[in-house]
Amino acid sequence: MVNKLRELRNKKGLTLRTAVKELSEKANLSISPDTLAKYERGVREPKLAVWQKLANFYNVSILYIQGISPYKSASDVRDNQQINDKRLHIIRFFQEQLGPETYENDADLQELENALFEEDHQLNTESMRYANYDDLLAYLNLARILFSPAFFADTNKKYNDKVKKQCVKILKANSKENASIADGIQYSNNIFLLKDLFEVILDAQDGDKEAIKIKNNISNELHKRDPF
Repeated sequence: MVNKLRELRNKKGLTLRTAVKELSEKANLSISPDTLAKYERGVREPKLAVWQKLANFYNVSILYIQGISPYKSASDVRDNQQINDKRLHIIRFFQEQLGPETYENDADLQELENALFEEDHQLNTESMRYANYDDLLAYLNLARILFSPAFFADTNKKYNDKVKKQCVKILKANSKENASIADGIQYSNNIFLLKDLFEVILDAQDGDKEAIKIKNNISNELHKRDPF
């Protein structure tokens, strides 16, 4: 999986030096030309916050700039879905006008229909990928708040690092051309896991004894093994 950093920089007509200058001025991101070059080659992996600033600078999504999705944004996916739906509607019109037998014997129309259905499947996959990635980012931001020193003290950074790694792991698992149903379940399971975990933390803050007990058990487990 190759990221789009160099491609996007070239499209803007920027050198490494001019790019880092503009990133500093417009995106509040201070990095050296050498660091940017390493990001582009995939030699060094930017932190999520850096990916976000790079994506904002180039006006694309993180999924696109990382090379995970071929679509620049969720709205780009939706626009393509609408176009593809119209094409499928036209195909159905031809089918009705020609009749089932004539339509099924037309190799060109059959090939076009199969291509449109394949595109429809891919767009649905991308739509799911964007929706789930947005959820993961939202819960990751919650993790930064909920797993602050006030909650888990010395395990704060450790846990956040694990959440980030899990997000990357899930995204890489979904970077295949066609994500399977199992991939979607993997997304959902981790999202619900985080959601349930945050509810326990919040309940514990309200003095719920059972939640406090669970929270303490989680804190102890974080010292022993990965939470995922």
